Amino acid sequence: MDEQQLAELEMHLAAGTDLPTAMAALPGDQQPEQQTKPGRAFGWARFEPGDRKTFVGKVEQDLRPAMYRDGQWTADYRRLRVVAIATSG
Repeated sequence: MDEQQLAELEMHLAAGTDLPTAMAALPGDQQPEQQTKPGRAFGWARFEPGDRKTFVGKVEQDLRPAMYRDGQWTADYRRLRVVAIATSG
């Protein structure tokens, strides 16, 4: 959709909903490491191989209190719902 088409939309509703989602069924302690494996959409080329494990460990340590419960990692997705009507042809 280009800028002209976007300008021709009239916004009727925009809503956000928290959508906590359990991560893939991996043993709890492997999930952050598996979700950030090289090859996934992450900038691993910036890291030396030895630094990757250190980085993932630090991220896991920082996120564990908020995102790890009862042996399960949870991703904090947010669903956005938008309704708009075209104002011209």
